[in-house]
Amino acid sequence: MKLKALVATGLVTLMAQGTALAYDIMWFDRNAGIDTFRKVMVYPMAEGSRDNFFPDSNGKFGKYNYELHKRLTRHAKGITYYELFDGIDEKEKMGSAVSKADRDKLLMKFPSEKDRAAAIFDASGADGYIVPYFRQRNTITDYSPAAYVTIRVKSYTEVRDAPNRNYDGTTSYTKDERYWDETVYVPEAYLTRYVKALEFTMFNEEGNKVFTCLNRRHSYSRDFDDEYKDMKDDFADDLKDIKKNKEVMKHHEKNKSTLKLKIGNLSLPSNVGNDEYKLKSCWYLFKTHALRMKNMKVVEGSDASTAQYYVDGSISRYDFTPQWVAPYATSSDRIAWSKEQKWRDKNNKEHTMVTTHYEPQVTPHHGYYSFDSAASVGADLTMYDARTGKAVLSKSYYETDDKEVDCVTHIMKDFFNKADKYAKKQMK
Repeated sequence: MKLKALVATGLVTLMAQGTALAYDIMWFDRNAGIDTFRKVMVYPMAEGSRDNFFPDSNGKFGKYNYELHKRLTRHAKGITYYELFDGIDEKEKMGSAVSKADRDKLLMKFPSEKDRAAAIFDASGADGYIVPYFRQRNTITDYSPAAYVTIRVKSYTEVRDAPNRNYDGTTSYTKDERYWDETVYVPEAYLTRYVKALEFTMFNEEGNKVFTCLNRRHSYSRDFDDEYKDMKDDFADDLKDIKKNKEVMKHHEKNKSTLKLKIGNLSLPSNVGNDEYKLKSCWYLFKTHALRMKNMKVVEGSDASTAQYYVDGSISRYDFTPQWVAPYATSSDRIAWSKEQKWRDKNNKEHTMVTTHYEPQVTPHHGYYSFDSAASVGADLTMYDARTGKAVLSKSYYETDDKEVDCVTHIMKDFFNKADKYAKKQMK
């Protein structure tokens, strides 16, 4: 066993530096007519509270406000976006539909969203408004302790285009392979992790929420400015899809199936039920995947009494726990020496045999938190015969992923695919 001490900071790397966790927890009201909105007021970034706005174009969020407007205007088209921050840019068609006095008034605190919505409509006639809010924007210092780690390494020699062919006709081979264990010292380190949680909420002209989006990110290498670029892009792209009516699910409206399904209850753990954005996202996915069935039609309201089946469910677990990856080392090949040798074949054609010897290049890595399987969601879903109350399909789930929303998506998609197959059999 060899001992190798690599203590210089520049020699130690953090494997997680290129990784980040990101996801949108999204919900929107399908009956709100967002696709018909023509004028939308965009509030400046808020932090600390949802009505603590930062409208100064030269302030800490001035660039954020400008970049959001630019992305919305260029990608979520069909809407004229009016700004309440004080940046004016004719090139980007940025401006306000209200006077400065009205703008100052609209940036004040209101008793309720209905009061805010009424003031916005009176001042601009906008169909709705968007409020961006940094729920979280801070750094966490993670400590990676000093450690000795052992790694298996090897050295070898590679020969290419040799005069003596192998039994399979090839002319390349390796030789002189040697393996051993090498112990590496990884020094301690304090790592800065950037944590961001950005909400986007769209309200209609009556002050009702019609679209909510929560984007959360953890990263060791990308700071707040870098991550914000993707976060505002994700929101604009989500709004673009809704604006284009991609989520109306026209195939469901054309569904002529005689089998009908009522969406029942979905119970949620307290850490979801206490967060409106998570709660709405779970319900959104629950209903969305039910609506995607081809052999069973979802019925609501007064039509719910005609359903032959109904589905109930519970999400028993909805957790996010990053996993600590202890300090470790990796090994790559390093060319120690190389030489060439000319030779001729029986046809007098010249070849060059290249012999290269490789030694291991060991790189130590600090420990870090991984988010690859940080999310875990458990759920139980059951479909019943509405006449007898008998369960006809039931399944328990436990999913892990880097995002809770992906876990819920996998669960709902799988269950309603099975329900759709069941319905198809009943129609035969």
